Formats: sequence, structure tokens, C-alpha cells
Amino acid sequence: MAIQLDQFKGLACELKQMDNDPVSIGQVIDINEDILHIQAPFDFPAGLAEGVRLKLIATAPDGSFSVLAGSVVSVGGSTLSLRGINNVKDYSQRRFYRVDVTIPGKIYQEGPFGRPDPIPVVIRNLSVGGMLFRCDKLFIPETPIRLDTAFFSEEKEDLHAVILRGQKFEDGMAYGADFVDLPDWQEDQLANFVFDMQRRHAR
Repeated sequence: MAIQLDQFKGLACELKQMDNDPVSIGQVIDINEDILHIQAPFDFPAGLAEGVRLKLIATAPDGSFSVLAGSVVSVGGSTLSLRGINNVKDYSQRRFYRVDVTIPGKIYQEGPFGRPDPIPVVIRNLSVGGMLFRCDKLFIPETPIRLDTAFFSEEKEDLHAVILRGQKFEDGMAYGADFVDLPDWQEDQLANFVFDMQRRHAR
């Protein structure tokens, strides 16, 4: 499904290389069909040639955010244009649909600001690719987390994920996290659980 780019016009953004090396901050100042035009407070660094793929983190005033990727179309001084805007993760090979659920769970924050104590969440939809969850804690884009898998797996080996989307609601935030580096056996377990939930919903 194509991303509706109009939602990003006027938003503050951060640009990074795909390996997370910082490029610049700026604002999406215009949208021309499938191209985002970004204005930075200073000139973009040399080396951003046409076709270079960059990561774009767009943040709304209410705290909602999306982590995307696109290819450089043109660079001139403090302006840069990106096209081919899509999710950072390639979903072209996704084999399973998401299923709506209401599952109490626990996650653990990893990375530089990681904490050993569990964070209670409510999982609202789930697929082999990732999940949407609600919780009281605020997260920044690309926060690494671990999901306690006790609700579907007897092995209880946590799933690793990274938060790539955030959406503000009146009663708090919802976050979209994509799973990373799932071994085949764990993917199979999760797929079986998702299929079972789909069958229950279909009844």
C-alpha cells in the first residue's frame, strides 16, 4: 500500500544514512507527487549524490512519528529532495496478515537507555513481521525492545524488535515495532499463533 505523503508536509524531520550516521535535521516544506522536499538549517554535506538512500524520521508536534526511507533526487545547498518514500523495512515479502488482538504483555527496553524492569503493554495487532502496542511509557524512534513471548511460546525466548512508528491518541501513544532477526523456529511458532487467532476471529 502506497504511503500518503501529504501527512508529512510541514513536519520536522531527521535525515540519516541507512547505517544511522547522521546527515541533517530539517522540515518537509513541500510535496510534489511522489517527491518530498526538505529544507535544512544549513547546507547538506557533500557526497549526497542522486540515488543515495537515506533514512527519514518525521515527527509531528503531538509526538507521533514515522521512520521511513527514500532516495535522493537532488541536493542544492540547504534543500534536498527524496523520492520512493517507503517503510525502512521491505514488506514486499510479507507472507502473513496482521490480526487484531488485545493481549496483555511485557516488553523490555534495550540499547543505551535500556532497563531491566519489564514495561507492561497491550498488544493490539500482531503479525510475523511486527506488532502494534499501547503503553504508558514514551519511546523515541528506533528504540530497540524485547517482547516477552510467554503468551504464545513455551520456550519463552524473547523477540527482538525496533520501534519505527508512533501515533498519538487522546489516552496515550500507540507504537508500531518490527521484529528483527527471528530464527525460523520462532517465526513458525509466531505464524501458528497468528493463524490460530485469525481462525478465532473468522468464527
